[in-house]
Amino acid sequence: MNVGRIIGLILLSALSVPAEDFSLDFNGATPITLHTTLTREAKGVRLVATAKNQSGMPAKIVRICVLSPSVKSGCLFEMWNTETLANGKELSWDVTTDKKVSTLTHDATLEAFEVDGAPAVQPAPPVPSQTVIQTRPPDSAASEVLTNDTIVKLAKAGLGDDVIVGMISRQPGNYSHGSAEIIRMKEAGVSDKVIAAILESKPQLTDAGISKQVRVEINSRLYIGQMEENLDNFIAAEVIKQKLPMHLVLDERDADYILTGLSQKTEVKWYDVVSGSIVGGKDRMEASAKMVRVKDRTFVWAGESGDRSLIFGALKRGGQRKLAERIVSKMKQDLF
Repeated sequence: MNVGRIIGLILLSALSVPAEDFSLDFNGATPITLHTTLTREAKGVRLVATAKNQSGMPAKIVRICVLSPSVKSGCLFEMWNTETLANGKELSWDVTTDKKVSTLTHDATLEAFEVDGAPAVQPAPPVPSQTVIQTRPPDSAASEVLTNDTIVKLAKAGLGDDVIVGMISRQPGNYSHGSAEIIRMKEAGVSDKVIAAILESKPQLTDAGISKQVRVEINSRLYIGQMEENLDNFIAAEVIKQKLPMHLVLDERDADYILTGLSQKTEVKWYDVVSGSIVGGKDRMEASAKMVRVKDRTFVWAGESGDRSLIFGALKRGGQRKLAERIVSKMKQDLF
């Protein structure tokens, strides 16, 4: 790549940010997904956006606010539909503003959402005598604890798979993963996609409806199962390096917890390198890991990582060592 090409890419990165994808929450569900690209124009900023209705029902009202750190109050852009948006259909905008921003970093929220034939529901103002509905609640916010029975009721009520999966990913859950329960849910009409989301969900303990991280006992014994490309050895080294408060054992029969995982190489094309040359990029290797508690065979933690660097991602890679470093760092953060 010549010097002119490099300079051009640097200038392009200053004028635009990579496309962003948002899953917009509303009252515990995720009915809208949003794809955005923000670029600088001569007199301001231009937004190209596409929203998709994934609620399972026609949407009568959709109102979206694009937020910027440079705009202290209100929206950088506010977008809405002018006619009913059918389920699975997309709505696009190409709009500009003369507002000046110091950064193209942005976020988005769903301000209002109404399905056809149902009353409109909007976030309530902060009145002490009632619950405040937030589109993006903080981690400490109270939330309903989902169970197998809750999922069955949601499926029988006719909610779409994407809505239910969104709730599973964002709300605390207390699920049974036993085969009998899986069969019961399947016979009750719960789809394979929703059941898979339950099986992949990270377990959470709850207290009065407030989600909390699962905690592992200090100085408990950990056995690391064999993984591809010697990832298990790299993880063991990181457990010691990062001083994880667990004792490594060589026999799974001596363990309190067992960590298993896998890693794989991903196919990287030349255009992945170009499109991610300055920021982001694409992982050349990916890994996932999960931990189970031996005494009650409970699934207690899961995590995944890639080997790219967030800055100059296409140029700097770390392989198995980087994967292991990030997995153990996430374990330390989540479990202790």
